[in-house]
Amino acid sequence: MKLVEITLDYPYSGGETFCKQELEVAEKYFDEILLISMSGHINEKNKRYIPSNARLINARKKKYEISVFLKGFLQLFQMRTIQEVLFAKKRLRVKESMVQILKQIFISYYYENLLKRVFKKELIEAEDILYSYWMVAPAYYLARKIGKNLKVSRAHGFDCFIGRGYQPFRREIIEGLDYIISISEAGKEDIEKNLFPWTKYSPEKIKVSHLGIMRENIRIDLDVKNDNYYTVLTCSNINAIKRLDLMIAALEKIDIPINWIHIGEGDMGDQIREQAKILESNSNVKYVFKGSYTQQQIYSFYEENHIDLFINCSDSEGVPVSIMEAISFGIPVIARNVGGNCEIVDNGNGMLLPENITPKELREAIRTILSLEDDKYIHLRENAVRKYKECFMAVENYTNFFKMLIRMAREKQE
Repeated sequence: MKLVEITLDYPYSGGETFCKQELEVAEKYFDEILLISMSGHINEKNKRYIPSNARLINARKKKYEISVFLKGFLQLFQMRTIQEVLFAKKRLRVKESMVQILKQIFISYYYENLLKRVFKKELIEAEDILYSYWMVAPAYYLARKIGKNLKVSRAHGFDCFIGRGYQPFRREIIEGLDYIISISEAGKEDIEKNLFPWTKYSPEKIKVSHLGIMRENIRIDLDVKNDNYYTVLTCSNINAIKRLDLMIAALEKIDIPINWIHIGEGDMGDQIREQAKILESNSNVKYVFKGSYTQQQIYSFYEENHIDLFINCSDSEGVPVSIMEAISFGIPVIARNVGGNCEIVDNGNGMLLPENITPKELREAIRTILSLEDDKYIHLRENAVRKYKECFMAVENYTNFFKMLIRMAREKQE
């Protein structure tokens, strides 16, 4: 049995960091893995982990293919485009402009044509599993593909939460695939609430399977706080959704000594660093932007430094891998109650704040946790580790995930 997995970037670039650990488990359960990358970074020499029984297939022959581009453009004049635009505007009432909608539809057509070419050349047996890592354009291609194969897609954040922005052909994806596997209960509920009313569906079609992390070093930090300067960490891309502006506003008037460290980079990096300069007027605050780290560099940083508190300010999330990493080291977490954050953060291992919080409310939450008596604070750290072990250990989660896919594939063949 083969696993045919379609990613957007992996093993290129820096995205989809959690694919590596999933593939480390997958190679034990399949005779062969066809890893199809839609990435335009095909000339990058540095590739991340590829299983020994996997074959990497680049969907693109080069970054931009004019013939595929033109074919996708002509497909915009098909009836399915009109139907999708009407659905987006009249039913989902998306906020995106017509140009933005058509751009996303074009990407679906472009990827569809790339994947048609790939699958035409590859021998796919009926028992093989077709798996899209995201519920976007590759999943749309699989949904339209005729055959006896099990066809599934994961759903993470932007690809399932309607409020995260428009993604085309979600009805067709839900109806055409055998299963949608959300990484969070919140994602499952959002799909059921906002998309199921417009589709022909079975309640059993959508499942939940959490992501997880895999750590080689099991040292866990259960030390008490450092009262000289409390070390507070954020770890994320720097973009509008991650709301580092909220973090800056909270720290601007804080009256306890804080050493804020941010790991990550993004398209708003310069803007946020400029905005953070206002913190220099508060003698209680030190801050540093570390830039992008690999997952192993993040783990090494946690092992070599004591972190008192991890904060996630995002407007939207699935179940963040960054929080999984933090709790695996026993770090209490503050997060807003968005997406699947409530599935990992609670009052036992940190503090889950309302979705619509002010900088003052975030500041008070930071002060509350960092002012806890040592025994209560250590209890948070112990509970953080316990939550990781019970819910987010990669080997267990991914083993169960692939066993589930294999069972589903066999049931479909019966």
